[in-house]
Amino acid sequence: MKRAGRSSRSALAASIGVGFALVAVPVGGAQSAPPGDLQPSGEEVSASLSASDLMPLRERHARFQVTVGDREPREVEWSRLPAPATGEDTWLVSLQGFRSELLRRDENGDIRVIQHVDVSEGARIEYHPPALLLPAVLDAGQVYESRSEISVFDLKSGARRASGTCRHRVRILSRGVVETPAARSEGVTIAIERAVDVPLADSNTTIEITFVPGRGRVLERVLTKLRVLGFSRHRELQRFELVEEEEPPAAIPAIRAMRGRAPGAEPLSSRPVRALRE
Repeated sequence: MKRAGRSSRSALAASIGVGFALVAVPVGGAQSAPPGDLQPSGEEVSASLSASDLMPLRERHARFQVTVGDREPREVEWSRLPAPATGEDTWLVSLQGFRSELLRRDENGDIRVIQHVDVSEGARIEYHPPALLLPAVLDAGQVYESRSEISVFDLKSGARRASGTCRHRVRILSRGVVETPAARSEGVTIAIERAVDVPLADSNTTIEITFVPGRGRVLERVLTKLRVLGFSRHRELQRFELVEEEEPPAAIPAIRAMRGRAPGAEPLSSRPVRALRE
């Protein structure tokens, strides 16, 4: 039974952090999020946003500062490169020493995760169908939901470790000025709520990603609650901040469209990133 618990825990840890790694901490060791660097403008996001503006799928190289819990930050290389061998409009996004993910823009313009590799857990996770990361168009006040079956494989042997389900909810959270070591910019934060269920374990994860339109992701924070064999277990907050990128493209005017409130648009909370707490 203990072996099964460890296997499921490992599989779950590998499957819930699409984009970046998550590290478990002892029960009772959860930490609250530090004050965020997103400063809300006080104006509601009420216009539609496109996935291609928030996350332009083109080659990009950068360095991110990664902070896990109260550990010392470290800088790592990040890249997004075309992966034509795996299909049309498919991209490999890698965070050195942590993980990589394979993204695809489908025929509807949605950006989806096909699979990702978790280096620390030594696992490869496949999503069937590919998991929704960003819908082609995000409307203010709307929640976008999807469900995928997941299969977790050992990275070295290729053996299947576990299988289960993953449910996603995506919505626009807020907009405002965001400060990272790279720059001070106006960005949009998207909230992704992910519920993963594998044998003997389940988790609920909140991911807040701040995008600068025309450039892409500049800040990400992840907080997860994990339960194994019916017992609650917490995870540390992880934080990823853009430090530097090669020839960053100029932000497009799309951000300006968010200033006015469209007639009939449902009000959206301008809750800042600092609200991400247990």
